[in-house]
Amino acid sequence: MGVLANSGLPMIFVQLPYLVLALLPAALVEALVFRALVSLPLARALPGSLVANLCSTCVGVPATWLLLLFADLAVGGGGTWELDTPLLRLAAVTVQAPWLVPREGQMYWMIPAASLFLMLPFFLASVVTERFVLERWWPDAAGSRLRRAIWLGNLLSYGALADYWIVRLLLAEPRHLG
Repeated sequence: MGVLANSGLPMIFVQLPYLVLALLPAALVEALVFRALVSLPLARALPGSLVANLCSTCVGVPATWLLLLFADLAVGGGGTWELDTPLLRLAAVTVQAPWLVPREGQMYWMIPAASLFLMLPFFLASVVTERFVLERWWPDAAGSRLRRAIWLGNLLSYGALADYWIVRLLLAEPRHLG
């Protein structure tokens, strides 16, 4: 049991439940953006948005996490890093974001910080995945307006997720942050 407790936290298991919970609201927000910027009727925008978001959540994000995990291991992220200074804490949680090394008394801030860091690569993966899907789903709408709409829709949905993790980080017990 002690070995399992010290094996680390694969952050994909923290992130995926939030992404699944956000799936329908994100698809709706992005469909509204597609309606406004690409001039698609909502009845056409919503199914495309939902399929694109399903693909990014089930394929794009996990594939990106796996690439980040390999990069983490390649630069020595699997070891225990010192957390003596704010810069070392930032470096450790950034490099080890895909798979956090357990640190007693530190996970309360490390989980939201790593989650916040992961929002950027997951956002980019979602943009790429959704563009791939939607350019095939709506070949007549492909073009710069669709690409802008995909970026804006994902900025809005990932912005809301990032806000959640910022609040969680700010609400972390401040006595441990010094």
